[in-house]
Amino acid sequence: MQRNFNMNGHTTTNEEDDEDLLLPMDEENKTMKQISGQNGDILHKNYIIDEINKNLLDSNFLNITINQLNNSSEFSDLEMTKQFENACKQRLYELEDKYKQVYFLPDEVYLKVREDYNLLKYEKNTWNLLYSLFDDARKLEKEMKDKNTLLEYYSKSFKNDIWRISHKIVIEDFLMKDEIARKLYVIVKWLEDCAYEKINPENDGTWLYTNRSQKLDRSGIVSELDPDSIFREKKPLESDDIQREIAIIKKTWNLVRSGRMKEAQTFCRNHEQFWRAATLSGSEYYHNPKLLSREDIDNMEEESSGNLNRFVYLNNLISMTKSNILTDEVALFEKSIYGTICGDLDSMLICCETWEDYLWAYCKASLEYRLNETLSKYVPNDTEDKQYVDSVLDFQKQFNREIPDIVKELNNTNVIKVNNESKQPYHLVQLNIINDNIAGLVEYLSQTTTDIAPNLQFLSNFLRFSAHFIILWSKHATVESLPRVEKDIVLYKYVHYLIHTKNYHSIAFYVSLMESDFRQEQFHEELRKFDSRSNIYAESIIAIENAEGEDSEMRNKLISQARLRGLDVSEIAKVIVFKRSREDEKNINIGFNQQQQALKLLRNRNVTELDKKKINSLDWLCIGDIDMLEVIYQSNLLIREFIRQKKLEAFDLLIKKLNDKGITNEDIEITNDKVRTIIKEHLDWKAYHLAIVTFDQWCESIHDRPMVRAVPNPLPSSSKERIQLEKDIDDDKAKLNTWEEQHIELLEKSRIAMERLLDPISPWLVGPKEDKDRQLSDLKQNTIPDIVFCLYKLLISTGREEDYLKCLQLADRVSSSDLELFKFFNKEQIIHFLKLMRDCELRLIESQSQ
Repeated sequence: MQRNFNMNGHTTTNEEDDEDLLLPMDEENKTMKQISGQNGDILHKNYIIDEINKNLLDSNFLNITINQLNNSSEFSDLEMTKQFENACKQRLYELEDKYKQVYFLPDEVYLKVREDYNLLKYEKNTWNLLYSLFDDARKLEKEMKDKNTLLEYYSKSFKNDIWRISHKIVIEDFLMKDEIARKLYVIVKWLEDCAYEKINPENDGTWLYTNRSQKLDRSGIVSELDPDSIFREKKPLESDDIQREIAIIKKTWNLVRSGRMKEAQTFCRNHEQFWRAATLSGSEYYHNPKLLSREDIDNMEEESSGNLNRFVYLNNLISMTKSNILTDEVALFEKSIYGTICGDLDSMLICCETWEDYLWAYCKASLEYRLNETLSKYVPNDTEDKQYVDSVLDFQKQFNREIPDIVKELNNTNVIKVNNESKQPYHLVQLNIINDNIAGLVEYLSQTTTDIAPNLQFLSNFLRFSAHFIILWSKHATVESLPRVEKDIVLYKYVHYLIHTKNYHSIAFYVSLMESDFRQEQFHEELRKFDSRSNIYAESIIAIENAEGEDSEMRNKLISQARLRGLDVSEIAKVIVFKRSREDEKNINIGFNQQQQALKLLRNRNVTELDKKKINSLDWLCIGDIDMLEVIYQSNLLIREFIRQKKLEAFDLLIKKLNDKGITNEDIEITNDKVRTIIKEHLDWKAYHLAIVTFDQWCESIHDRPMVRAVPNPLPSSSKERIQLEKDIDDDKAKLNTWEEQHIELLEKSRIAMERLLDPISPWLVGPKEDKDRQLSDLKQNTIPDIVFCLYKLLISTGREEDYLKCLQLADRVSSSDLELFKFFNKEQIIHFLKLMRDCELRLIESQSQ
C-alpha cells in the first residue's frame, strides 16, 4: 500500500487496500501485542494516551453542554455549536501530530489514526454546518427588523438606475427575502469554508524555463511569452513550465472552489498571470458607493468595484466553457474555474472529485441562476447587457434545481466514489439537516447507533455526536419537534457507551435528559411505578459495580451525581435493592425461564386414561416368549407419539414400564440395518429419559437446600440451651455438607447425560440415510432445544470458568454442519440462545478479569 502526503501534510492511501486493513475495536489490543520492539513500546503508550484523549473529548462535550444548558442567553445554542466545533478542531490538531508519530508504524495502527481523524473531521464539519445555519437565522432575524430595506430605499431614490449604482445591494436584498436562495448561499459558503486551503507557493516568474530556452535558440517551443502564443504558434511550452502551469491552475481552482476569489486573483498576479486574474475579477458584483446619497452609508470614500457589464461577461465565459480548443489538464481546470463563475454545472463537475465537491457544484449552479435571474430584472433596456440576459439565463436555467432534487441526483449519480460517499453516515446527517428533516434524522440516528453501525470505532464517535445533537436541537427548537422514543434511544445507547468507557461521572446527566416514561414496559411490573430514569440509572449503577466491585466511595459519587442532576435517589435505591435481591434466582434460571416453565407444565400434565391404555398394551407383547425387538419397536412408535404431543409424563411412565418388564436390547442379535436402527432409537430414548430425569432431580435439589440456623443474639442464658444450640447448628452444617455433595453429584450425572445427547461422534436420534420419513426431524424440534437449554443451565450454575467455556462450545455444536442442530430451533429459540451465549461470554470475561 502506497502512502502520500497531501497538501495539508496528511497522508493518503490506496482505498482498495484500506478496506482490507481496517480492524474492529475488539482486535486492537491483539494488534498492539503483536507489535514488537521499540516502535511497539512507543505505540502502546500512544494508544493509551489516545484512549485518555477520547475520554477527555467526551468530558469536554459534557462540560460544554452543562454550561450552555444553564446559559440563559438567547444565543446559547449558537455558542454551544461553536464550542462543539472548537473541541473537535482541537482534537484534530492533536491527531495531526499523531499522524507523524504513526506514519512509519504498521498499517493497522496508521489506519486507525486516520479513521479517527476522518471521523472527527466529518463531525467538526457537521457542527460547522449547524453553526452556519443557526448564525444565518440570527442574522436574518436582525436584518428583517428593518422593514425599509436598502433596495426599497434606493429604488425610490434612483428608480431604474439601481443597475448602474450597485448590483451588490440587489443581491443582499434578494438573499434576505428568498429563503431557498439564502439556504443555498449558506450551504455553498459552508462547503467552501470546509475546502479552504492556504496556498503560498514561491514565485519563479512566468514560464521561466521556456524563457531560458528562447535565449538558447531552441526550436520546438513557443517563441513568444504572451498567453495566446500557444494557440497562435501551435507549439508547446517547456515540460517544466507545463508542470508548473498545471500546479498553478490546480491551486487557482482550489481557491475558487474554496470561495476565495480575491485570493485567486492575487495568486495569479503573483505568478504574472494577469490575464487570468483580470478574467476572475469580472465575477465581482458591481458597487459604487459614491453614487449613494443615504447618510447612514459607511465608507463613502470607497472606490467603485466590480463588473458593471455582468451579462456581457457571463456570456463570454459561457462561450469559453463551450469551447473545445484544448482538452489538456490546464484547459480542463480553467474550464471548471470559469464554469463556477457562470454557473455551468457540467464544467464544474469536470474537476470535482468528492461528495462535498459535487454538492457544492450543484448548489453553486442553482444559486448563480437565482442571483442572475434577480439581477436581470434591473438591467436597463439601453445597455449592452440587456441583449445577453435571455441567453445567459436560458443556459443557466438547465442547471437550476431545488434542494431535494440535488439530494436525489447525488444519491443516484453514476460516479462510484461520490455514490459511495453519499451513503456515509455524516453525509446523510448533513443532508437531513439541510432538508430540515430533523424528525427523520433522529430516527436515522437511533437506527445507525444500533443496527447498522460498521464498527465500534465509528460508533464511539457517532454516538457522541448523536447524543449532543439531540440535546442541542432540543434547546434550539422544542422537545416536541423530536420523536420522543428515538431521541431517548440515542441517549440510552450513549449511556451504555459511557459505562463501557468508564465515564461514570457523566451518566447521571445524560440519564436526566431522558423522558420519565421511556420504555416503561421493559421493566419488571413492580418497577413500572418508578420513573424510567430511576430504573435506567439503577441499572447503570449495578453494571458499574459488577465491573468495578462494590466500592463505597464510588457509590457515594454516583448518588451525589444523581442528586445533582435531579434524579430521585430514593427510587434509585429501591430499584437497586429489588434487582439485587433477585439476582440469585435470576442466576439459577438465567436464560432458561421459558424452557424450564415449559418442562414444568409438561410434567404436571395429567396422563389420560387413553395414554395408560396405550402403555399397558405393551403387556400383550410380553406374554409367553417375549419378542424383545417387537416390544422395543412398538415402544419406539409410542414414544414418538408422546414426544410429538409433548407428553413427557406419559413418556416417563412408558420407560418405567419397559424397565419393570426387563425389556432390554442385550439379547437381540443385530442381523440387518433395520434392527440396528430400532435398537439405536431405543437406546437414544433411554438416554434422553436419563437426561431429563437427572435434570429434574437436580432442579428439585436446589429447592431442598437445607438452611443453617442463625446464632441468636443474645445467646441463651443457660449452658444447657447453648450446648443444644451448638449441636443443632453442627447438625445443620452437616446436612448442608451432605446436600452439597449430593447436589454436585446430581449435577455431574445430569451434565454427562445431556452431553451424550449432543455427542457428534454418536449422533442422537438419527435414522438411516435412505429413510425419508421426517418424523425424527420433527421430534428433534421438540427435544433438541430443551436439551441445549438444560445443559446450559447446568454448566452456567457452577460459576466455574471451565464450565463457562463449555457453555460457549454449545454454540459450536449447535452451528456445526455435521449435527445441524440449528435446524431444530425456531426463530425465537435461536434469538434466546444467542442471548444466553452473550451472557455466558460476559460472565467469562468477568471471571477472567477477577
